[in-house]
Amino acid sequence: MQTTAVRRRFPVEEEALHRCIAIALTQKRFMRSSLKQTIYEKGLYPDLHQELAAAAVEAWRLGYDPDIDFRLIKNLTQRRLYAFLKANGMQRHWDPITKKQGKGFLSREVYLKPYEEEEVQFGDNEVLILWLKDVVVEKCGEDAWEDLMSWAHSDEPEPHGAAAKALQILKEVFKK
Repeated sequence: MQTTAVRRRFPVEEEALHRCIAIALTQKRFMRSSLKQTIYEKGLYPDLHQELAAAAVEAWRLGYDPDIDFRLIKNLTQRRLYAFLKANGMQRHWDPITKKQGKGFLSREVYLKPYEEEEVQFGDNEVLILWLKDVVVEKCGEDAWEDLMSWAHSDEPEPHGAAAKALQILKEVFKK
């Protein structure tokens, strides 16, 4: 009978450690492809493998048996993976409207950009915006317009206070 050598990414002599590493590396299969692509583009793929192997070694040192403690090894690996992603600038998606955590991750340096007022351009609608401002300032005052503009550039789903009143006045103006 001929035996073939199995190529291992992390060659170790201890069979329990090898199986812990296999369980940890298998967790990579359950990651979204877009997240794997982001990790690859950031050059963190080798670090990801190292983190998964470190989680496996930690589980082995804690005395986890791969046959009995599969779920504990998997959970430990998932916690380490989440900490790795957070440490490298990624966070869970958060839906501000439903107030629930999404299923994906996003990279903070790509999607979240600080608001700078000089970047806002109204183009041909500048006359309309000035007219709307005049209507709101006449009915509610300058503070209501500032609150409305502040709400327009925020992530809040509904306006509050003076901004809500200003928005209601604009709705009434457009109904006429």
